[in-house]
Amino acid sequence: MLPQAPSPRHILRTHGSSITAVHLSDEKRNGNPNERLYTGDADGIVVITDTVTLRPLTVWKAHEKGILGVEEWRTLVITHGRDNKLHFWKLSTNDYTIGVSAAQQDIPLPVIVESLDVNALNFCRFSLLDCGEDKEGGNAECLIALPNLVDSALVDIWRMPGCKRLQAAIGKAGGDHLSIGSSGEKRSGIVMALHLMRIDTATGCHMRVLVGYENGIVVFWSRAWDETRSVEGIGWEGLWNCRPHNDAVMCMAVSPKGDLAFTVSADSLVARISLDDDNGDGEHTLQSRMSTHQTKHPGNGSLAIRSDGRVCAIGGWDGKIRLYSTKSLKGLGTLIYHKGACNALAFAHSNGNDTERGNYPSLRYNKEEKEEGNNVISRWLAAGGMDHRVTLWELMSFERGESKH
Repeated sequence: MLPQAPSPRHILRTHGSSITAVHLSDEKRNGNPNERLYTGDADGIVVITDTVTLRPLTVWKAHEKGILGVEEWRTLVITHGRDNKLHFWKLSTNDYTIGVSAAQQDIPLPVIVESLDVNALNFCRFSLLDCGEDKEGGNAECLIALPNLVDSALVDIWRMPGCKRLQAAIGKAGGDHLSIGSSGEKRSGIVMALHLMRIDTATGCHMRVLVGYENGIVVFWSRAWDETRSVEGIGWEGLWNCRPHNDAVMCMAVSPKGDLAFTVSADSLVARISLDDDNGDGEHTLQSRMSTHQTKHPGNGSLAIRSDGRVCAIGGWDGKIRLYSTKSLKGLGTLIYHKGACNALAFAHSNGNDTERGNYPSLRYNKEEKEEGNNVISRWLAAGGMDHRVTLWELMSFERGESKH
């Protein structure tokens, strides 16, 4: 018997339109995970909320149209909008004065430090891969995967900062052996979801992109990792493809370890796909690589995987959030609050049970209170819906023997 579902621990009403993107900060900036909650809406507004006080730290109009994605990278914030723009924002130091709301601070608005023209026809958000420091000047670099500027069925990879297109038109070449459409046609429709990753194998380092398409196909593209620029998709190979859905892939999430992917669509299926390479002993058959689970709940548009890779959350068009085991796809419970579709989900990052997570500069909390707060927030699931609201749920760990949320 499933445990009784909790009510939201917190409900935020900081937006005036549908929530379209949710993101929780990680520890790369200063060692404190989950300090900031980033949310974007259909009007192009982005709000940064302090997760301790639940007060907005910064509110600004980042795009002229709706937000497709928002993510923190190093000291910058990346926003992706329906206005065909991707912006890198520099925030004022005061923006991170934890414990003080935006209304109490006279802070300047964020400033764009770099901007990229993109193709937002797909409603497909960017995928970010942190590359660390460069070899010359020690500056941080990242790769951004996006739908191609001209053909929405292809993928480009950009190196940032610098707006240099490193790989162009992935999918145009190298997939001749794939039957990526019904009756063997080669057109897959537009790109609906993508995930960029770096994989180290026995044969070397590879750049790989997992792409979900409009016709329900998922293709895993790969090429050797090097500094060579590629056009027309040259050098890219489609390792395998599968078709978990008959309709467009609405959302896709990859586990933190990069070994599993999950997809949802307008149908009632959730697909679990292994991303492991074929073993030397034999081929990885399609049947062993992909499995689907019938949820009996059609219409799903958002997806998130917990930082330990054990729990998957699926947001439905009915506003309900359903939790599943990533290992067995067994249902773990249903969270009910939102009126209208649940458009965005994000799990908090694990705090690793580390008691020394840095300092909250503006909070007069003692060590025990700070540790307790970190542990509580690390169990959060953030959700955004068409009802303009953001809900924060405190979940149980789902370990055997635990009955308390």
